[in-house]
Amino acid sequence: MSMSFKLKQHEWLAEVGKIAASSSSPAEKIEAVKLLYKRIDSFIKDAGDKIIVDELTGFINQPFLGQFLDKRFLEADDFGEDISVVVFEIKLFDIFWDGFGDLEAARAISKIASVIEDSIRDNDLVCRFETNKFVLILPDTHETQALRIAETIALKSKEINFEKNDHLELVYGIASKSDGANTSDGLFEAALAGLN
Repeated sequence: MSMSFKLKQHEWLAEVGKIAASSSSPAEKIEAVKLLYKRIDSFIKDAGDKIIVDELTGFINQPFLGQFLDKRFLEADDFGEDISVVVFEIKLFDIFWDGFGDLEAARAISKIASVIEDSIRDNDLVCRFETNKFVLILPDTHETQALRIAETIALKSKEINFEKNDHLELVYGIASKSDGANTSDGLFEAALAGLN
C-alpha cells in the first residue's frame, strides 16, 4: 500500500471523527459522509486507473496483460469466435535508448503508441510489454485480418520521424486461436515466438 494512500486513510478517518463529533443534525451528518464517500471513491478509482494504465502510452500495463487476455480468450470460446494476438517489438530500441537517452526513448515509444492507437478498432486492446514491445489483443479476428492490421501498423511506423535516428522499426509475431492455441497463454507464447 502506498504512503499517500495510508495518509489519505488517516485523513478520511479524522474527517469521519469530525463529522461524528459535530453538532450538525443527523441528516447533515449523513450528507457529509456521502460527500466524503464520493471523494474516497473518486480517489480509489483514479489510483486504480493509474495502476492499470501505462502513463506514457495510455495502454494496459504489463501486469494486467494476462487478466485481459484470459477474459477475451474465454469470451471467444463462449461465442465460438476467433481471437488473435500480435506482439510488436521495436528493433534496435536498446541501442537507440543508450545513444539518445530517456527523453528521446520516451518520445519514440509515444510516437509508435500513437500509430498503434490510430490503427486499431474500438474493441481491440493494447498492452505495453517490457520496454520495447506492444501486445495487441484482437477479438473476433482471424489471422489474415490480424496480419493486415499488423502490416498497416508496421508500415505507418516506418513513416515516423524519430529525429535522432531513422533505424527504429517494428517487427511482429502473430498467432490466432484457430491455429490451434488451446489457452490464452499458448496464444501469447505463439505470437511471441513469431518474433524470432
